[in-house]
Amino acid sequence: MKNSWSIKADQLIVACYLVMALMYVMLAMHLPVSIYTTAGHDDAWFITQAQNISSGSWLGAYNQMTLIKGVGFPYLLVINNYLGVPITLTLALLYLVACFFVAYVFGVMGLHRFPILLLFAGLIFQPALFPMRIIRDDIYCSLLLISIAGFIYILFCGRQRLKLPLIGFSGFCLGMFWITREEGVWILPSFVLMILWYLFKRKNHDTKTSLAKFLVIYFAFSLILPIATSLTNYIFYSRFGVVDIQDSDFVSALNALNNVEVGAEISHIPVPYKKREVIYKISPAFSELKDYFEKNGKFWIAPGCSVYTNACEDYAGGWFFWALRDGVNGLGYYRNPKSAANYYERLVTEINLACQAGSLHCRANSIPYLPWLTREDIENIPQKAIEAINLTIYKFGVPLIEGPSWGPENTLQDFLNFLGNPKTMGVRNNMVLDVSGWYYTPASDWIGLQCKNNNTQKYIKVIRLDSPDVATHFKDANASRQRFSFQVDGFENCSIVFSNRMNEKISFTNILDGKDKNIYIQDKILHFDALRVVGENQESGLKWLKKKWALMQLYATVAPYIFYAGVTSFAASLLFLIFKKRPLSDVLATATFLWILYFSRILLIVLVDVSSFPAINYLYLLPAFPLWMLASVVSLFEFFDTIKSMLKKHSVRLSNVSYFVKEDKAN
Repeated sequence: MKNSWSIKADQLIVACYLVMALMYVMLAMHLPVSIYTTAGHDDAWFITQAQNISSGSWLGAYNQMTLIKGVGFPYLLVINNYLGVPITLTLALLYLVACFFVAYVFGVMGLHRFPILLLFAGLIFQPALFPMRIIRDDIYCSLLLISIAGFIYILFCGRQRLKLPLIGFSGFCLGMFWITREEGVWILPSFVLMILWYLFKRKNHDTKTSLAKFLVIYFAFSLILPIATSLTNYIFYSRFGVVDIQDSDFVSALNALNNVEVGAEISHIPVPYKKREVIYKISPAFSELKDYFEKNGKFWIAPGCSVYTNACEDYAGGWFFWALRDGVNGLGYYRNPKSAANYYERLVTEINLACQAGSLHCRANSIPYLPWLTREDIENIPQKAIEAINLTIYKFGVPLIEGPSWGPENTLQDFLNFLGNPKTMGVRNNMVLDVSGWYYTPASDWIGLQCKNNNTQKYIKVIRLDSPDVATHFKDANASRQRFSFQVDGFENCSIVFSNRMNEKISFTNILDGKDKNIYIQDKILHFDALRVVGENQESGLKWLKKKWALMQLYATVAPYIFYAGVTSFAASLLFLIFKKRPLSDVLATATFLWILYFSRILLIVLVDVSSFPAINYLYLLPAFPLWMLASVVSLFEFFDTIKSMLKKHSVRLSNVSYFVKEDKAN
């Protein structure tokens, strides 16, 4: 039986969990989110599809936009709408469930309760994981944590202690995770490796049979939502599957276009004009798109141009993808899935036949969606990986908030009503803009602000700040004071101007509409570390934003040390295991599983970044934030447990030596 001290300690820990959970929910519900009603490929797509599902029309009429993304997040939005609560409450409760489940599983594994309590706190208060937009990434981490916790639960928590409802729930969340984003394959290597290791370690046939039974239950539940969604798509569109951007015909068409070789590859431009011109001549199917690519669809060039200086007259990879679908839709082929598939099959056949006949020079690339990388792209991978890791451990700034909400007032209000009226960033009026960043040019030049007030132009000087990092990066000693930080009231009437060319202006409205952090003008680079918009009438929101800012400062200070300690502990534990020729323990196996997951996510995002579009940002890296913390805590636990075990054995040996010495003296 437990003594009174143990009972009081348990009660104190439970109270700590409840207090932290309450604090987290309050903070999550009071932090404002941004509603983007015109983000047709992202935020607005999810909300609109949820509205369609709620109205009973499934995903609406079929076109090139209908099945571009999974409906995991719209499902949750529909449930939230029926509950009638703010979406921020539902998102917070889902993440709380995930964190509680992780804590429970690690407790069953045998980790001490106080480290688990600290881990729980570290997970729920991660600043990057508080929703800033209403987008699918808000639930991706929650579903991931529940899924991997359930998997660990099956492997390492003992057959007699497993509860089937928890296995079924975690498997169901794995299925929802799979249909929330389209790149779920990144988790498979770690899952497969852990199953193979477990089967190799467990020699007992009954144990393997028991494991197989529970894994079958887990993966069977994971199939419920994907299959149900695929069947519904078949009923409405005669197409079995969750999304059509993963269809073999579309993926093959992209690969066929990417694989045509016309001169040297151009970074981030997989199908440049020279390549298109050659393909037009040999492919009647592709020539149908010529007017679109060379005339009507050129608006897709602008987003890439704002990011890559070499893409201002051509389609960058991340946007060529969408331009292709829009062009095919313009030809009328997206009237149904079969018609679109037939077009892509015809395109692939024509290109492949030309490649076989020698009319085109082609090379095979078996990795879907990934265009050929230039030597510079490949050389950038290590640097990009370090950048991604540093972002996930808060060495680089994570945004405090997103920009203001935008879109037609009636649509915005309609979205808000559907989402349960969460606290939001206001629309762009009476706003204060916090700006920080740096400006570099080899010439002697600086920036200023030009603002219009009552039909008069006013020039505002921007103060120079020290920038040793900019000088080091560009290897230019004259760039030692190129940073800036300022606030702008009524920023919609203001523009950034350059001292040597005052006629060049960049409006803050255009800056906020873009997703890039860099603006290139000839030899000038204007980089923004932060663009934070806060409404003057949102004083209560400001109070809560200050709390989040304090959390960000805390994590920026502490997180790198936890990460480095976790990596070091993991490496030390592995070396000890190899040196002592000991088997891999369950805890160290769990740490290995989590580190593989973390670095798999980093690798995926880095490959996207060097090949298609800027992907190293907090949104795409969100799953990595809780993963490194979990991996670090488990690694530290294993390391200290190993040290404790070594000290205990050393103490036993010393006591034995002391005993024999005393016996010898007595004799």
